[in-house]
Amino acid sequence: QVFGRLLFGRVRVRSYNPEPLDPVADDLRPLPPGACATVLHEDNVLGPTPETFMLGPSEGNVHELYALEDCAFFDVVVPPYDAAQGRGCTYYALMGG
Repeated sequence: QVFGRLLFGRVRVRSYNPEPLDPVADDLRPLPPGACATVLHEDNVLGPTPETFMLGPSEGNVHELYALEDCAFFDVVVPPYDAAQGRGCTYYALMGG
């Protein structure tokens, strides 16, 4: 899980749930290794007053934070990232539809 605290400013938090890909049912173009489909879980704007938020682990774990103005936040990740234990930190890019 990720526990976050917005300290000041405004931030948009979008979170997604991974969905399995069915190459037979879906008309899919070749995807890069590690690609997955997602469904929007939440799309929230936080601030300007301090707020606490939570993401994952089973819902909303794929997420992005977008600063709408100068802002600061901190995250506490429990348990911590550990690639050897299957809890690596990864990054993603949205693919055009």
